Formats: sequence, C-alpha cells, structure tokens
Amino acid sequence: MPQNEGKQFLVILSILPANPTRLSTLVPALKSVLEQISIEPIEQLFRSATADCFGFLIRSRMNPAQIIAIIQSPQKHPWQKNFQPVEPFFAGQDHIAVIEIGSDNDATQGFSRALTWIRRH
Repeated sequence: MPQNEGKQFLVILSILPANPTRLSTLVPALKSVLEQISIEPIEQLFRSATADCFGFLIRSRMNPAQIIAIIQSPQKHPWQKNFQPVEPFFAGQDHIAVIEIGSDNDATQGFSRALTWIRRH
C-alpha cells in the first residue's frame, strides 16, 4: 500500500479502573473514535482476561501523537463532517501506547486473524 495511504498502528490501552460499568461506556465510544481515525476497518488484536488492557490494529494517515491526542479528547478533534461530539472518556490512570507496525512481522495460530489483518490492510 502506498505511503500516502497511511501506516499500520497497534493502539494499546490500559484502563484503570476497569469496572464493568465504565467499560460498557468506554469501549463502544473508543471503538467509534478508532473507526473514525482509521482508513480501514479496525481489528482487535488482544484483550486481557480482566478487560483492563487491550489493543486494536488501525491504519491511519496521522502520526502517533495525533492519534493519542484524539483518543484522549475526541471532542476537540471534529475531523469528519458527521462527527458527533464525544465526552472525554480517559482519566489520569488510563494509559495509551501507539506503535507503528513495520513490514517484518509474524504470528502464531492464536494471532493469525491479526496477522491476516496486517497483511491485507
């Protein structure tokens, strides 16, 4: 895929507190924001058993700092015409890492769906 079509990123999130009430609000809002940032359909790579840590694969023309800024405060970044304002949903104890995925990668059977996503998007 040409460089102007964006880069692949792994967005890793650590959520504290990760109680069911908070997660039921946060995760759908987060997925919506990631879908708006990504130029391809997103794919969840992993989720911890306690659901307090998870990662999504996205493809974006933005750089990691821009992606983090939008995730932290999506209401400040109406980057699309149909943008619906979203309240900030990250707190001081939450953590975000955005890592670019290079061309050299591999996965075992448990992550084969993610590797397929990386190769196709």
